Amino acid sequence: MNEIDQKITLLRNILVQNHLDGILLQRNSSFSWVTGGFTGWVNSAGSFGEVNLLVTAEKVLLITNNIEAPRLHHEMDVEKHGWEIIDFPWQAQ
Repeated sequence: MNEIDQKITLLRNILVQNHLDGILLQRNSSFSWVTGGFTGWVNSAGSFGEVNLLVTAEKVLLITNNIEAPRLHHEMDVEKHGWEIIDFPWQAQ
């Protein structure tokens, strides 16, 4: 099991132990930790990035605007990990 899969498993164990439906990670540091160093931010001075990561028992969702979604597909090989990207219009932020 690789580093990213181990961290997703750890988060899913936390879900089960605490009877939660999901864990939403919004901080840049949390996103980088789970994804093995990928960046979800544009402005590195902020604590929160352009990508949120939602882990449920069945899925890992990357939630971002429609401008960042293509970058994530290109840089992170999302399909390889079995993740989904949910995007929304950038002006809706």
